[in-house]
Amino acid sequence: MPSFTVTAAAQKVNLDASGAAQAPFTVTNTSAQTVRGRLLARPIEPASAEWLSIVGESIRDFGPNAVEQVVVQLNVPPTGPPGPYAFRLDAVSEVDPDEDFAEGPSVAFDVAPPPATPKKKVPWWIFIVIGAIVLLIIVGVVVWLLTKGDGKSSGPDTCLKGYVWREAVANDHVCVTPAVRTQTREDNALAKSRRNPNGGPYGPDTCLSGYVWREAVANDHVCVIPATREQARSDNANASSRRQG
Repeated sequence: MPSFTVTAAAQKVNLDASGAAQAPFTVTNTSAQTVRGRLLARPIEPASAEWLSIVGESIRDFGPNAVEQVVVQLNVPPTGPPGPYAFRLDAVSEVDPDEDFAEGPSVAFDVAPPPATPKKKVPWWIFIVIGAIVLLIIVGVVVWLLTKGDGKSSGPDTCLKGYVWREAVANDHVCVTPAVRTQTREDNALAKSRRNPNGGPYGPDTCLSGYVWREAVANDHVCVIPATREQARSDNANASSRRQG
């Protein structure tokens, strides 16, 4: 049985004009002994963890049957996409975080779209400039299509036909199949969700159970399944045989 219970003062909070709000919670130590607990503001996708913080200390000692008020601060930047979002407050025992924890109820909030700006009349000469730019782009694309290599890359790292740059990072020019590059991009996009939010023996880059560092290049700490890391090692070993020249 968990040591904590978490309740919310309201099911929804409203952001002010600056995108800020505070959500109060009540955390109760239901045990007969003092428990050291960690308070975690958990975003519910697609909300962002950067929008949430605990007011005051996030690690506290809860006395026997003690009740404490905890406030979660919301700060949504102006660039936050409009729409409905939610989050919750979790209380986790520092002694046994994997077994002794309580998840609080979800609290909703809405990010409103920015106010509409009045439309201005477009000067007639803008259309001439746009037409000229479009024409230059079309010419550029035609030239590129006529001169690009079969390997979808260029320079000394040009790949053989059927291979493309992996691009695990900006300068990763190891030649791989298009399917591998697609998987690499998906792994990069999911990197944050595969890291342990509580850290671990490797610090903030510690992977969740079942994932390992990809290590496609030096310091590549994107968390992937073991088979993907083996694929990256194989592609690295075969890199020179997949380049032209």
